[in-house]
Amino acid sequence: MINDQLIVGVITTDNLRKVQPKHGIVVFAKEEDAQLAEYEGLYYRANWMRQLDYVGINYVLVKTISITEEEYNTLVEAIETHDEPIEEIIEPVVEEVPVNPEDEVTLEYVKEAKINQMSKICHDTIVNGVDVVLDDGLSHHFSLTVEDQIKIQALALKAQTGNKPLPWHEDNKPCQFYSASDIMTLYNAMEQMQVYHTTYFNGLKMYILSLDNIEDVGAVFYGMEIPVEYQSDVLKYLLVQ
Repeated sequence: MINDQLIVGVITTDNLRKVQPKHGIVVFAKEEDAQLAEYEGLYYRANWMRQLDYVGINYVLVKTISITEEEYNTLVEAIETHDEPIEEIIEPVVEEVPVNPEDEVTLEYVKEAKINQMSKICHDTIVNGVDVVLDDGLSHHFSLTVEDQIKIQALALKAQTGNKPLPWHEDNKPCQFYSASDIMTLYNAMEQMQVYHTTYFNGLKMYILSLDNIEDVGAVFYGMEIPVEYQSDVLKYLLVQ
């Protein structure tokens, strides 16, 4: 499960749920009946799931991709050894009803359009990758698509258990062997970039939602300084770092 290019969890069909409206409870579901996925005490929802008309359940909107059993086991291990609880980075939200662009332009519509724009920039910034100075003293650029993130996490786990060179590649360059130290440097840079941009976007979204006129919303841009009252403790810490 992915939210703004951040991997928030890995699930199987055992995590799928549906709502029983009559009793207002969430129960196990087959894949074709699934409306939610339950993971680490939170609910998640992807666009392929059945329509959910029941209100009152908070969930995180995510995208899902299929992975192999080996990749699943690797990610489970990576998440279990993660220093920060994932739910502290991304807070549950209630899905908003989309606004028809043909309707009258309202403050709410402009806010939604701005948030979507900022979300895309956040996504593209992460995917475009990170520059890392490796043991050779030179800067190398690595892209960070979802597939790249999964493979880099797998390489980092291998690097932690041995010192043998591991194969990977820079953006648009052929594969070569990297030391375990270089792999861990890349992994740490990737993780820092993911957490920073996701946390920054969440704060920017809260700021946009607080604005009460269209002109102020239009003036928002990605990279601006977010007012302190809309900075989470995590963002404040990252900005200091």
